[in-house]
Amino acid sequence: MADLLVFNHIPKSAGTSLRIALARSLGVSQAVDGFDRLTFGGFDDFSSLSPEARAAVAMEPEDLPEAPQLVVGHYALSTTKARYPFARHMTVLREARSRLLSHWMFWRGHRDEQLTSLGSWAGYVKRAAAPLAVFLEDRAIAAQFDNMALRLLLWPHAAIPVNDHIDPRDDAVLLREALVKLEEMDFVDIVEDPDFGPSLSSWLGVPFTMERLNETLPIPEERRTPLWRQLTPSAMDAMARRSRLDDALWMHIAERRMSRTEAECLREASLAQSIARHALLMAG
Repeated sequence: MADLLVFNHIPKSAGTSLRIALARSLGVSQAVDGFDRLTFGGFDDFSSLSPEARAAVAMEPEDLPEAPQLVVGHYALSTTKARYPFARHMTVLREARSRLLSHWMFWRGHRDEQLTSLGSWAGYVKRAAAPLAVFLEDRAIAAQFDNMALRLLLWPHAAIPVNDHIDPRDDAVLLREALVKLEEMDFVDIVEDPDFGPSLSSWLGVPFTMERLNETLPIPEERRTPLWRQLTPSAMDAMARRSRLDDALWMHIAERRMSRTEAECLREASLAQSIARHALLMAG
């Protein structure tokens, strides 16, 4: 069990690319991949999922296999720590507003026929057809879009509602606790770190290379709209509120690698690049 590596994957944070690269570097033929209850919020109609989709959801830590070599999934830290207390744990943070935009676009890119295995959960994904400003105020999908990195670190938590956004009055306590959890992990970095590959290779003790794969699907024609029309003042305000705690976590790790000024410049450049890339997807 001491050799087990767990990658707690924050959605839309280069996880697919990293999963493939980790398996290749570690010589692992198969990895555990899936979800726990974290990202579903108050959703409980799991019986509506196809058998394959339902099998990917660990309702309890004990549902995860006993002793794999590599675990990579959208699992809360509490889930994997309970099941694999002696494993090495790692995670990777992405510039928080870019993560939100990418996640919304990823959901928006799904056609209805691609969602049939998700049962009634498909209705939540379809909400991404709404304008960005409206979507980010939707409390039902807060577990996916409201400060997701912090939720992954602290779920379940009395101050983190499953069907609502985090109350700003709880920010100081939650951020303090989340930073403690980050420090307890064995490896943490930001996707945008120029030295990400060499740093992870050094920590793993094996050669490591990663190709960046883009999971975001082409946007169906009926859901395309010029991205600049989506990035209204209200949408940008919502993005800031839904990522305020994740942004603080990202900056905390970024400042380990560079000065604060450099980190702030990297943060803004990352968002600008993300907007440009997703504008092309919206244009078809």
